[in-house]
Amino acid sequence: MRFLKQFRLHDKIRISFGALTALILVNALVVAAATHAIVGLVGQKQYVAEVVSEVDKVRLLASRYVNALSPAVARQVFAGLESTRLRINAAAQAQALDAEQLATMRSLLGDFLLHFEKYMVEADQKAAVKKLSLSLNQRMSAHLDTAQLINLSPRDRRALAELQSEVMRLQGLGQAIQLNLPLNRSGGSASMRLQQTLTQLRESAQRLRTQSDFQQLVYNLQRDATDYVTSLEKFNRLQDLNNATEQRLTDISDTLQQRSQQVSDSVDTTIRRQMSLAVTLMGTIFLLTLLCAVVSSRYLSQEILRPIRALVNVTQQIGQGQLQVRAKLGVGDEIGELAQSFNDMTERLLGQNQALAVARQELEKRVQARTLELAERSLMLRQIIDTAPIAIFLVDMQARITEANAGMSEMFGIPMAKLLGMNYLDLMEPSEVPLRRETMGALMRGEIPMVDQDRRYRRANGEVFWTHLTGKPWLGTQGEKLGLIGVIADATERKRAEEKLQLAASVFTYAREGIVITDAHARIIDVNDTFTHITGFERADVMGRNPRMLKSKYQTSAFYLDIWRTLTRTDQWSGEVWSRRKNGEVYAEMLTISAVRNGDGQLQNYVALFSDITPIKAHQQQLENIAHFDPLTQLPNRLLLADRLHQAMLQCQRHENQMALAYLDLDGFKAINDTHGHDAGDELLVTLAQSMRHSLREGDTLARIGGDEFVAVLVDLNALDDHEPLLQRLLQAASSPVAVRGKSGMVELQVSASIGVTLYPQDNSDADLLMRHADQAMYVAKQSGKNRFRLFDVAHDAAIKTQIESLARIRSALDQREFVLLYQPKANLLTGQITGAEALIRWQHPERGLLPPASFLPVFEDHPLSVDMGEWVIATALAQMHTWQSQGLHLPVSVNIGARQLQQDGFAERLALLLAAQPEVAPGQLQLEVLETSSLEDLAKAGVAMVACQKLGVSLRWMTLARATPH
Repeated sequence: MRFLKQFRLHDKIRISFGALTALILVNALVVAAATHAIVGLVGQKQYVAEVVSEVDKVRLLASRYVNALSPAVARQVFAGLESTRLRINAAAQAQALDAEQLATMRSLLGDFLLHFEKYMVEADQKAAVKKLSLSLNQRMSAHLDTAQLINLSPRDRRALAELQSEVMRLQGLGQAIQLNLPLNRSGGSASMRLQQTLTQLRESAQRLRTQSDFQQLVYNLQRDATDYVTSLEKFNRLQDLNNATEQRLTDISDTLQQRSQQVSDSVDTTIRRQMSLAVTLMGTIFLLTLLCAVVSSRYLSQEILRPIRALVNVTQQIGQGQLQVRAKLGVGDEIGELAQSFNDMTERLLGQNQALAVARQELEKRVQARTLELAERSLMLRQIIDTAPIAIFLVDMQARITEANAGMSEMFGIPMAKLLGMNYLDLMEPSEVPLRRETMGALMRGEIPMVDQDRRYRRANGEVFWTHLTGKPWLGTQGEKLGLIGVIADATERKRAEEKLQLAASVFTYAREGIVITDAHARIIDVNDTFTHITGFERADVMGRNPRMLKSKYQTSAFYLDIWRTLTRTDQWSGEVWSRRKNGEVYAEMLTISAVRNGDGQLQNYVALFSDITPIKAHQQQLENIAHFDPLTQLPNRLLLADRLHQAMLQCQRHENQMALAYLDLDGFKAINDTHGHDAGDELLVTLAQSMRHSLREGDTLARIGGDEFVAVLVDLNALDDHEPLLQRLLQAASSPVAVRGKSGMVELQVSASIGVTLYPQDNSDADLLMRHADQAMYVAKQSGKNRFRLFDVAHDAAIKTQIESLARIRSALDQREFVLLYQPKANLLTGQITGAEALIRWQHPERGLLPPASFLPVFEDHPLSVDMGEWVIATALAQMHTWQSQGLHLPVSVNIGARQLQQDGFAERLALLLAAQPEVAPGQLQLEVLETSSLEDLAKAGVAMVACQKLGVSLRWMTLARATPH
């Protein structure tokens, strides 16, 4: 311990305790390291135990699969193998397995998986072969059963019995092989036994084949037996392979279990070795700690107690006045320093007078420096006071101004020399002087502690202005009253701002619109009374909250996002918003939001003004309801129906589906009005309207367009007949009996409905034309017996339109003289002489060229236009005959006419007029021909016309179909 003498006392103690602490820490580190190592080994043990558990589980599942061959068990085996693989990897990561053990375990696990899959394949093949052999077995039995039904000779019957015996022997042998039973006979393998039995079966079949006439049956039996033996041999081979694979699986699983157990035993051995080593180290360190503690305590007691006793003796001598005594301990630690302090204290007592003299001189220097510093600070304070933009002053007990800064001189416009000595009250507005004199006296007497209020003063130029005065008593160093000290700030601009704020506050409070003010983060900082009246929320309810608390579900998040985008871009937004009151009621408001920015353009507040427009919206809704809905049935009227129909047509175009427009008219409703009165009729209409509306789907529309007429718009129809069930429900609803109050009391009324339907876009018309088409189909339904619906015939309507257009075009062509007559000469075949001509009509179409009569005559064959066309033909032929005659050519001309023209009233008179227009042409030269197939509805008229033609000299004859030629 000698080397410790060079250290100080606290170092010695620190070294001793440091050594003890180090030994304790080493002991703790050993314990911690051992504990950590043991915990790690225990964790490794747990991982290894999990691997062993998974291996045992896989072994058990594999054994269950071998016994049951269940796919579910096979899936469990694969799941167990995967779990085992994961456990092995986890154990390797936890360092429970070294690289060699990990490779071995993975290799064994992979071999097990490979052989298990091989076993499954072989088992599936065995099952397939077994299934085939069972099928062949059944077929052989069936062949034998069939052979039993055939009439055989006794010899063949004995041969058949022998054959049956061989087959049964073969079947028994097959069952023994499939059940893996030992064969009773000695010698030979299973394959050899099968081949021997098959040879005997063939010999029996050969004998039977030569004795009977059912060789095909025997042949089939022999073929199936051969296949059966082949399948059994294959099954036997697969059984051997399966047994070998099973044995290999068993060997692999045993090896895997052994390796897992070896790893577990190795971990256990390591744990025991580590625990033994830890206990040995902890015991050794504990003994060293005890030894160190004993040695340190003995050494410290010697090094501390002996110097302290010596120092106590010296201290007692100094206390007795022996200042020449010095402590000499010969040590350099803290006790030695304490002894040296006693020695130094004695020396200081001797030189005390000199030290006091030096201290006095130093104090005088400090006082001079402090005085200079105070003077500098006083000057700086005066400069600060004079620079301040406010008035700072002192008045004595007689109210005279004794001190004032430059700011006061500038504020009042009075020179400093004149200001000092003035009476303070002379600066005030004259009307306030008495009151302010009293207040000033109270302040000087100490009745009030201070004055802090707005006051009016007067400048040197007479201007009165507002200020804010703060005044307090001016006290001396001993607390004596010297006067007052005051500070005056010009409050003119503040007063003006306060007046503006007061006016704004009055508007804010009494405005009829609700007002909300938020900060820049949209937190409410104030609301007015109207806000509370409209929303029901008190001011305390909304302070600090976001206005979104008033939001209803009537508008989407995109709507509110658009509001904030507009506010951000333009600093203002205005529009209608649906909000929510405190009681949950939703109301409409006209809202205007404005952003408030400061002089730097930074956002400070948002101000929102709103008014409750719910009554206006309700009135508007009433007007819209009156404009769009039938007042009696509350169904859509014509105006709303037109909009719904237009939207439905657009929807059909977008979705490429169909729509049905149904025009409904109540049958017999007028009679109900006449019999039971209009009130009963109205009640019936209301009930039937609701019943029919409920019979339709959610997206369909039922409208009342007047009286007892309704229109239904049926949307989202995919097939052509999707409308039929809806119309049937509509008919059923319209024909439901309804109890109403008539003239003589309650009465049950019942009507039916006739419905006309047109489909869009099959009927590709506009909305008005669709309505007319449905109306036309409704009249067809009424004519067909009522209480039914009829579909508008688009093709028939198109044909009618085409005919009307064609008739109009032909009428225009007739007016525009586009028709021409060609003349076909008639000749005598014997002499070759021209005997006459036949007029042939053609259409000189401006776009299509010269058209034959077959392209236009059928269009107006039964139309009044045919009469006009026939008269034109006769007139044109007579004019041509006149022209020929003027040229010296006299030829009779035949003209075809229709039965309608012949039966026309005044036919003879019209013919006479045409002849009179060409008096040079002899009537006998005109020959009229009527086709025998023409429809003569009135034979009497036709007879009269023929007689009239004969009287005029015009020949009229019937022409057969074979001789008919077109105009």
